[in-house]
Amino acid sequence: MDRERAETFLRLLVEAELRRLAEQPGDLAARAGCITRVIQVARALIAVRALGDEVASQVVDDFEQALARWQAWPPGRAGWDLQRLIRSTPPRRSPPGPDLAVAVGQVVPVRDEQVSGEVTVLSYAQTESGALLTVVAQPGQLSPVDPEGPWYTMPGPPGVRRRGPLMIPFRHFTATDDQGASYQMSYIGNGSWPREWTLQLYPTPPRDLRWLDLSTTPGEPAVRIYLTAAGQPPASPAVTVGQVTRRPAEQLLTNIALRLLTTGTVFPQYVRVLLSEFALQRTGPLPGTADGLGAVIAALQTCGALPPLSPLPGQLAALCARLDVTGHGITAPPAPDLPGPWLSMLTQHEHTTTQAAPGRDGCAVAVAAFPELDGTMLAILGLTSSADGTILHVHASGPAYHLYYGWPERNLAPAIWIRDSGGRWHATRVREQHEGDITMHLQVIPPLSHGTVRIEVLLAGQSAEVRATLPLRWQ
Repeated sequence: MDRERAETFLRLLVEAELRRLAEQPGDLAARAGCITRVIQVARALIAVRALGDEVASQVVDDFEQALARWQAWPPGRAGWDLQRLIRSTPPRRSPPGPDLAVAVGQVVPVRDEQVSGEVTVLSYAQTESGALLTVVAQPGQLSPVDPEGPWYTMPGPPGVRRRGPLMIPFRHFTATDDQGASYQMSYIGNGSWPREWTLQLYPTPPRDLRWLDLSTTPGEPAVRIYLTAAGQPPASPAVTVGQVTRRPAEQLLTNIALRLLTTGTVFPQYVRVLLSEFALQRTGPLPGTADGLGAVIAALQTCGALPPLSPLPGQLAALCARLDVTGHGITAPPAPDLPGPWLSMLTQHEHTTTQAAPGRDGCAVAVAAFPELDGTMLAILGLTSSADGTILHVHASGPAYHLYYGWPERNLAPAIWIRDSGGRWHATRVREQHEGDITMHLQVIPPLSHGTVRIEVLLAGQSAEVRATLPLRWQ
């Protein structure tokens, strides 16, 4: 790659965008578009190592100062912190050890002064951050002890009672292992998804446990959760690894296609949460979905990060055309053929009868621990479904775990695709994630139906593609 040409391209882009702003004074949309293009190109060049952080920061700093002079717009106004936007890569950490994931699928009773009923323990996993239990409360499993009690009233306007969701009483959960050691639990999660919890055991248990006696209700007998069968290690799905020669720039563009397929352009009904974050009332493409994409492609080609004969620019142009996405700036002519997973998702979109959400709420036991791929370790912890769609519970760790944060870093992380037992492809997008080693709720788009008996999970990275077929046990 030619770093000098990369820097020259970014500086010329800054000059062109400043001239554009000078011709459209006071146009807020034009200003936002100019900033988006500069930031996305700078970060893309950093991500593929065509430009160093310091050089990119200097160019962006010059751009920010020019904005302040020409537009009477102080740096940082309206939430723009340009330096923060391009400096987003945390320090690398030591390589992780192998993850362990065990299918459980066991229903256990719970009761406290607020709720009573049952929860389902989907899986047990040991990861770089510790031991994790994924716990789900399906609709109808929990009931309020006193529906009119004050615990069930959420804050709101004076005189207005709002009933909040039932919460899993995880504070009572404890465990004892086969050697008699005891463990407490804390939750990794957010009150916004109160029926789905990841609980972390502390201290961290040894990796060769045969069972855990799980206590969920004070004064009631513990429930034994077996983590091995007849003393043997837990069975794991067969994982195959295939080598690829994908460059970082090609990984970035391929995963941008995944983002286009999952941001409301194709399946708007399953991204209400994302739309609400932007306070938008629309079902079409999100603003900025493809803004600056043409400039990113041109920058990658100019510095030699993207091969001149790569089919991806034309494929992205064709995808944007199929999705009716405009303003992307791609100059390559649309390619006649698209990759199979892209076509599968587009076909499901165009045949509306296959877009329906799962017919009922539920969960499925599906676990797998994948080998390290591009510095990231992934473990699948289970599936849940509701009227809002399908959620894949995943834990990510390792030196590159941070790549799931922000743009374009997440576009260099291994992409997670799913093919169902009917041969249809699905993509995933982050719906919720938590800091540290990341426990993520990935929304599966379009959702899986309860008629799906198995899924093939494909992790597509820069250095390899990892596949595993997982049977689904719906509950």
